Amino acid sequence: MIVAASLAAGLVAALVLVAAPFVPAKDNILVGVVLLAFALGWALLAVLSVRFSTQPQRWAAAPAVFFAVAGVVSLVGSDPVRDVFDWVWPPALLALVVWMIIRVRRQVRSRAARWLLYPVLAVLISGSPASGSASRSTSIRDGAWPEQWKPSATT
Repeated sequence: MIVAASLAAGLVAALVLVAAPFVPAKDNILVGVVLLAFALGWALLAVLSVRFSTQPQRWAAAPAVFFAVAGVVSLVGSDPVRDVFDWVWPPALLALVVWMIIRVRRQVRSRAARWLLYPVLAVLISGSPASGSASRSTSIRDGAWPEQWKPSATT
């Protein structure tokens, strides 16, 4: 129940914040509030499982911190910081999700909870390469790559 409630809270918070009229529709703002909402969901899982369960899931604090940092960087980071972070966070997310899969297999005893977490982890792991390729194509389009790394017109 705690796993389902935490994941649902993060998803609902993300949907509400994106649809909120006070949130500007800039890409970095939308991404930032969604990441902060996801951080809320993972933090709820960590806190609620420690306080109200015999199976504390302290590992959930790591994705909460990761998504919170990513959200803050997206919201308030300068353009150069966001550009670097766009390159760093997809492989970091991939490594984090692999670590999370190991934690879920070792520490989540409930089969139902694991089956709730696995699809979320699958979406995160599939989103990691997609966000990395989006960062690369945006960088190429905006001319952020050094001249020798840009694809030639013949390729």
